[in-house]
Parts: sequence; C-alpha cells; structure tokens
Amino acid sequence: MKKTFFGIIFWISVIWLIWLAFGGHTIMISQVVFQLALALVTLCASATLWLKQPAARKNLRYSVGTDRIRRLL
Repeated sequence: MKKTFFGIIFWISVIWLIWLAFGGHTIMISQVVFQLALALVTLCASATLWLKQPAARKNLRYSVGTDRIRRLL
C-alpha cells in the first residue's frame, strides 16, 4: 500500500515536471501549489530511503534530543 502510494505520487510529479518543461507553464498554475507538491515528494522519498536503512529503523524510537539529554544527566 505504501509503495503504491509513493509510486503514484512520484509518477504524478514526474509527469507534471515534464508537462511544465514543455510549455505547461502557459496555463497559470499556482507556484505555491507546485512547490508544496515538490516538497511533499522530496519528503516522502527521503523518509522512505531513511526508513529502509536498518540502523534508522532500530534507532527510530530514540531521537537525537533525548540522546543528548541522557548524556547530560
């Protein structure tokens, strides 16, 4: 389910970028919506890659902040 969702978002963004590159910009598209969509795709991709690392999954429950607090105490 997650793989399919990320795949759909990825391919929609790729098609959208190609459409904009070949003259889609003549139709007024809100720049804010485009930037938000691009940021969402980047965030999903980086989160997916990060969670695929075994160390990231193991240390997911420990955040950097709690680690630093424990060292200080």
